[in-house]
Amino acid sequence: MKKRVFVRFIALLAALIMTVALASCAKSSNDLAFDEEMSYPDGGVSNEVGSTLPTYNEKGEMAELSDEAVPEGEFSPKIIKTATLDAETKDFSGAVTEIEASVKELGGYIESCSVRNQNYSYSGGVASTRYATYVLRIPAERLDEFLAVAGQLLNVTSSSSNADDISGEYYDIQARIAVLETERELVSGMLSEARDINTMISLEERLYDIIYEIESYKTAIKVYDGKVSYSTVNLSLREVADLTDIDADMSFVARMGRALSESWDNTVELCEELVIGLIYALPVILLLLVLLTVASGAALGIFLVIRSCIRRVVRRK
Repeated sequence: MKKRVFVRFIALLAALIMTVALASCAKSSNDLAFDEEMSYPDGGVSNEVGSTLPTYNEKGEMAELSDEAVPEGEFSPKIIKTATLDAETKDFSGAVTEIEASVKELGGYIESCSVRNQNYSYSGGVASTRYATYVLRIPAERLDEFLAVAGQLLNVTSSSSNADDISGEYYDIQARIAVLETERELVSGMLSEARDINTMISLEERLYDIIYEIESYKTAIKVYDGKVSYSTVNLSLREVADLTDIDADMSFVARMGRALSESWDNTVELCEELVIGLIYALPVILLLLVLLTVASGAALGIFLVIRSCIRRVVRRK
């Protein structure tokens, strides 16, 4: 038992020494081969994507990369772009067709789409309006082109955009992959030379953990690559009879009139939905009323019986 504990302790200590040795070797000016088929100059560590990763000093801190260590274009920023558009149109079918055609033409795709109809009342009667909600993926380099097309096809009432820089997280994951790949080779070499069964078991367990971590990090890299390469556009499209005036120079009276009109429409729509909801819930409401009536009658009958019993007892006394 003591021998087994001692062997496992030696294996864990060896793994720790290997990790520390990697950090020390990374700053060496000599070429360091992290893969049997590839070597990387300038103290950098390349990965499957082709980017050069930072080196580390004696304290394990990340050292700044010089222009010589990072050739132009290899250490590019990783930006996730997201745009949100609220728009309206009179020609709903035509707008939907043209938007989808534009997405395809620009090399993008529709991640999700939801279209629904809704009736509304107005002075001339009842009409139907349609809503569409899209999540579009557009090549990042053509995002501005798509936004310009959408602005021409639709009446955009509001828009926003966001750029999230994930360069730190992205290259940190690649550095972790490089470290784990090196440790995997070292552990594999130790495993091939091991003769003690307990040592082999410990090394195999560590090797499986390393492989799992590497695959997890590679999956994260693929997800990041997809988000960086294809920007996300959240588009909400509404069919209207009259387009909203989005002129920034609208007078206060005009803005107030539009607000009152929209609030009245929203109130009417809310009341209609409440009435529809009550109709759907009517059977349940009637059932609850019947149960409440029965329960009240039963409670009243029990009360009368108890009161009668109490009066009889009082009279006998």
